[in-house]
Amino acid sequence: MYIEKLLRQVRAALSRNDRQCVHALLQQLLTAAPADPRVHELAAVHYLKTGDRAVAMEHLGATLGAPDVDADLLCDLARVAHGAGELFIAQQLLERAVNEKPESAMGWWLLAYVHAGRKQWGMALGTMRKAHALDPDNADLLEKLVDLELDHGAPRQSLAALQRWAELRPLQVDAQLKLGVILGRLSRHALAAEHYQRAISRIPDAPDLWMALGQSFEYLGRSDESASAYNHARMLRPNWALPVAGLLGLSRRKADAGLWQDARNLLAGDALSDGDRAILGYELGKSLDSNAQSAEAMAMWEMANASRQRQIGAFDPQALESLVSATEAAFAQGVDWPKVSSSVPPSGVVLIVGMPRSGTTLVEQIINAHPLAHGAGELLDLTLMANGLDLEGSHWPEAGRLQLAEGRRAKLRDQYLQSLRARADEHARLFVDKAPLNFFFLGLAAQLFPDARVIWCRRNPCDVAVSIFGENFSLDAPFATSWEGIADYMVAETRLMELWRRTLPLPVLELDYQAMVNQPVSQSQRLIEFLGLRWDAACLEFHSSGAVVQTPSRWQVRQPVNRRSVGRWQVHADAMTAFIARARSLQLDGVQ
Repeated sequence: MYIEKLLRQVRAALSRNDRQCVHALLQQLLTAAPADPRVHELAAVHYLKTGDRAVAMEHLGATLGAPDVDADLLCDLARVAHGAGELFIAQQLLERAVNEKPESAMGWWLLAYVHAGRKQWGMALGTMRKAHALDPDNADLLEKLVDLELDHGAPRQSLAALQRWAELRPLQVDAQLKLGVILGRLSRHALAAEHYQRAISRIPDAPDLWMALGQSFEYLGRSDESASAYNHARMLRPNWALPVAGLLGLSRRKADAGLWQDARNLLAGDALSDGDRAILGYELGKSLDSNAQSAEAMAMWEMANASRQRQIGAFDPQALESLVSATEAAFAQGVDWPKVSSSVPPSGVVLIVGMPRSGTTLVEQIINAHPLAHGAGELLDLTLMANGLDLEGSHWPEAGRLQLAEGRRAKLRDQYLQSLRARADEHARLFVDKAPLNFFFLGLAAQLFPDARVIWCRRNPCDVAVSIFGENFSLDAPFATSWEGIADYMVAETRLMELWRRTLPLPVLELDYQAMVNQPVSQSQRLIEFLGLRWDAACLEFHSSGAVVQTPSRWQVRQPVNRRSVGRWQVHADAMTAFIARARSLQLDGVQ
């Protein structure tokens, strides 16, 4: 009773910030109960408040070895450690808590926060999913899970949480948008459009929903309906850059002087955020460039990239070099790769890799037009799996060369194949993932799918560079905002592909974009032969298929193969001196 009384008095003194009283009472407690973790918790809180971090950490450390600590108290101790920035200690305490009380949703929730604080995103997502499974009706917990799923989850696995969140928040625009984002990542644009239309019927004056509806229609190739949705968004939110950018994209080759002037007026003001300024600048530049206004187009792209750099930060060349060097070191000596087994059904996996804007979408659409093949678009799965690897304390790329346990390999294979085959028809034998930057992760692909085929798309580096520089890429692609970053990425691509061709058991077909557009029949036949399929003339009619295309090339690939973009860089040569100088200094192939 004496100890309990003193503990209550300390808590009361802490709440009124009576530091002298707290100090005196703690001395009594530490003398009377030196091993009680509750005493050390209060002492840690007190010394953190007084600024004596070292002593506070001593008291927190004393709780780590205390036996038979209640799980709820362990959670409280972890909160103190987390508040002090001691994430490793917090993780140790919470791991004990959930081991002691595995049914504690709060324990798993807190552990997810700690994993997130340590950027252990795969572990954070797993623990948050456990918390949600234990407390499925907790809306606050579900909201945090949704954010993790959006940023770090595989779309197929994330869908159920997003659907539940949207159901719980039928009048919340953000919730409806997030579900639409996941449907889009799954390339279910028809479902996304239907979802947005239902949401708009409940929230008709939400311009963000109209904007998202327009984007879904655009992916489906329904340009008139897309334009109508963009105009509705613009009406609801005048002077909003995004629907103007959307309309510019739809009418790119049809010069619209009025729309150009509207975009210029918005960019001339100071009301736009850096994000909106970048999006509008990229799109206006592309529209101007398509109409032979090359000088103003480049000025718009330079402005857009400067805005994007202010938004997300500049490209870090050293981080890229470290990743490439670590990958080379991990795989240079070779790996005991799994063998193709007659007992394992053929995966049918085809990976199209290369720099963005190098023809990957064109190649995918040619394959997708074959009756025995299915193009799944750009999947996130391989990136998420590689970044979530944790083997023997190692992470990617070092973990990539270690042998996965058969059970884990089977789980990852099944997860990836579910995404890859999700919308394929029953006749498909080959399934294409055309995420270009998967060239970073081919070592993992070989571990999972020793029968996979790889197609490496190449294109004139200067054409690739100008196309990337003028494109609105995702916020995790800072390399695309500078000529030097683009050149560095091209060198990284070449180094890694040379590594993989030396060390992987996977067959690699190199395809040149210019050869594809100059000799579409022979090159397409060569491509289909590499895949082990019988030639089908439908492959040359891909532009008539009506397939959903979720890339910046979505309007180009709805046209027959043409040479319009070959040599496109030459009209911008004077503005590309930084790229050419960097490429030459790095001895990049194809830049003289």
